[in-house]
Amino acid sequence: MSIIVRGIGQKAFDAAYSRGRAMTIDEGVAFAVADKLAHKPAPPVRSVPDTALTPRQLEIARLIADDLTNRQIADRLFLSERTVETHITNILNKLGLNSRIQLSRWIAELPESARS
Repeated sequence: MSIIVRGIGQKAFDAAYSRGRAMTIDEGVAFAVADKLAHKPAPPVRSVPDTALTPRQLEIARLIADDLTNRQIADRLFLSERTVETHITNILNKLGLNSRIQLSRWIAELPESARS
């Protein structure tokens, strides 16, 4: 008898096993991540004045908010892709953010005068 069966009992195991076997792959994936998604809200975006970023960082942040890739930003600003990656890392660190999505939200919350 496995540890799982001993932990929940044979009857509960058999019922759970039957439910799992009847699920489609999509249903199984949704079931597997449902608990993780329900308890992990997105971290709040910290409001930091736009003066915290250099003009170049603010320009790159705006391009990220416009959904450009690092390569597209590098081409547009005549920079290397690695330089753009460094700027993005510095921007996220300065603002206390974890993702490009959070940065896009931060840009969207800026006053119109600061975005243009």
